[in-house]
Amino acid sequence: MKILIIFCFVAICFLISPAAVLAKERNYSTEDAMFHHASDMANIGECESDIDCHLRRAINAFSPFIVKYPKNSNVRQAIDEINQQLRMLTWNPKENGLSEIFDLEDTTVLLKNYKSVITKLPDADMRADSFYLLARAFISLGQFEVAKQIYNDLESHYTKYRNAKSRASYLLIDYSQNGKGQVLNTANLTKYTVHLSDTSVRKRLKALDRIKDANIQDRPLLFSLLLAVGNLSEKDVSPIVRRHSIYIIGKLASQTSFFRAAVGYCVIHEPDKRNQYYCADLGINHPDLKSTDFYAYNSERINTIISEATGKKYPSEEQLDEWQNRAIQRDEEVAEELQRRMKEIKERK
Repeated sequence: MKILIIFCFVAICFLISPAAVLAKERNYSTEDAMFHHASDMANIGECESDIDCHLRRAINAFSPFIVKYPKNSNVRQAIDEINQQLRMLTWNPKENGLSEIFDLEDTTVLLKNYKSVITKLPDADMRADSFYLLARAFISLGQFEVAKQIYNDLESHYTKYRNAKSRASYLLIDYSQNGKGQVLNTANLTKYTVHLSDTSVRKRLKALDRIKDANIQDRPLLFSLLLAVGNLSEKDVSPIVRRHSIYIIGKLASQTSFFRAAVGYCVIHEPDKRNQYYCADLGINHPDLKSTDFYAYNSERINTIISEATGKKYPSEEQLDEWQNRAIQRDEEVAEELQRRMKEIKERK
């Protein structure tokens, strides 16, 4: 009896659902009715300049339809609606009307969920185009490693995007749009990145400085290096390397989304208080951040970090350099001690 009651309840809910009402009123098929209902839901309410609100509304409205009816003729329009919002995340400082997001964490989760939706699209071109825009959006969120994985997947599996990172570089770095035929030289990339994963903090810092001092004009190479350095700014175990990575990005590309994303990620997620204060200070005082809406959208967090620092003596740049050198020395001493112990173990065997 209980099962029958539950079944009847579910059936009634379906019959009075907005999609079912649309199907009946406008003589739509069930699939088309669900699409039109999603379109209505995507346009309800006022998001104004809140970009993540527009994006969340589009993804949440259309995703159930895309998942349920991936071969429906309206899927392309649904994807286009979402892609239009993804483009808003890759803002160009030389254009008006585009801005930053308000909720970095929630939007990151939203996009990772959407990534699983487009993975199941049967149309390869539609899937590739969506991934390409998604990678650009992840860069704006400071998710450099996720973006790099998507670009690598595009270059490996989709002929249309076999030079995905090269193409993206001209949208995110070179606003003149010149030299679109330039392709990344992987040998040059390896030359610069080989020591970024070295176990020695000193060598990783030297590798970062080498990138900074190289005066790289090859845009695809610079783009790939920014992805690698951006990943260090989030994931490296050393707070020194994380802070220096943000400094390097600021030197290489302070007017791009890479820099704003790296500083924004640091302000919200950086566990080291000194690094966090460094990034908060950048958010207030760096000229290329002051000229954007960066502070307006991160002001609450930045002000909290600054106020927590009131009364505390944060180190000067000279003191930070001294602290950095001592930490490097400790790192090398630990590495030497580890090598000595490994040698002893081998000798015992």
